[in-house]
Amino acid sequence: MANFQPECFKNGSACKIRGRISEKTRTPKKGGRTFRRFHCPGLRHVFADERGEIMEFVFIFPITLFLIFFAITWGMAVYTKSATVTASREAARAYAVYHDEELAKQVAADMMASTLGAEDVDQESVERWKEKMVHLEEIEYNGETYCKAQVNFRLPLPAWTGYYKFKKGIGVGASAIFKKEFVEN
Repeated sequence: MANFQPECFKNGSACKIRGRISEKTRTPKKGGRTFRRFHCPGLRHVFADERGEIMEFVFIFPITLFLIFFAITWGMAVYTKSATVTASREAARAYAVYHDEELAKQVAADMMASTLGAEDVDQESVERWKEKMVHLEEIEYNGETYCKAQVNFRLPLPAWTGYYKFKKGIGVGASAIFKKEFVEN
């Protein structure tokens, strides 16, 4: 068995193709040599020879897709968290400096819209969001007055995630506190 070589290797041809060797021989062209032809009958034959690779694909591909989609969703949540932190900090700063709740809520809404790329949202939706998701309060601590702004946002999940537990999306929130500045008139 050690001395067995197909005809094409004896001819010096280095053709190694996956599949079984058929016993069919081709007729030589004028002046050519006779050689054995490698025969691959189709995709089914490849799958029959490589059952392990198909099973690897069946198990690994869905897991890989899940990890990719999870990474995308996690990235969206982290980006939204960063946007809410920035919006709450800007709202607290505006409330501490200008002492105007409407201005602070508008600053938070503008910051969230510009950061998340939703500048073209209708004004009615922005007003509803400001009332429900931006909370401002003044806190007395050690004789000082501080302004606290809390911004909440519901990140809607894409349909392909399939997270049925989070039908309303993932809640992301942040708060910031600034010392209230008193401006003399």
